[in-house]
Amino acid sequence: MTADDLPGPAADEAGRRRMDRDTVFAVFAAVLYLALLVCAFGFVSLLADVDVVSREGTGRFVGPAMVATAVVVVLVALVREARRPRRTTDRVVRWPLVIGLGAALGFTGAGVVIVAVESGRWFDGVVFASSTLMSAFPWIAGGLAAVVVVAFGLVTTEATSPRPRWPWEREDEEEW
Repeated sequence: MTADDLPGPAADEAGRRRMDRDTVFAVFAAVLYLALLVCAFGFVSLLADVDVVSREGTGRFVGPAMVATAVVVVLVALVREARRPRRTTDRVVRWPLVIGLGAALGFTGAGVVIVAVESGRWFDGVVFASSTLMSAFPWIAGGLAAVVVVAFGLVTTEATSPRPRWPWEREDEEEW
């Protein structure tokens, strides 16, 4: 029995509880995404001996702002998905790809804007975008975003089976 099978106010209350629970899961998924980004960027940077921001003369703010933008894109998308009253399965394949692409573009776009503002020339931002898109980092950001979105979808999918219980919680068994 799902929340939508309940009558009237009980369905509304169960739906609100599900949305609140899924919103908390969305925040945890965004924190997981941040941790995965930091880990993946660190390993790639260490093993390949490349910098996340390869442009000379950029400030210290560019890299963290790019990562923060990707995390915010994922967080907003997941919270928005968690607050939907009814979810359908038509977004299973498309949604992770869209959010992954959005995270990659947000990652790159934040760097473009900051570099263009720092230098005072938009052409420097365009050059930064081309060099960033040629590196692995925006694609790692997008791929990890897609993985986190799939995991979020799996965790928040309503199951029809009852929740698991410990042996001492079961009323139908005499001894365990």
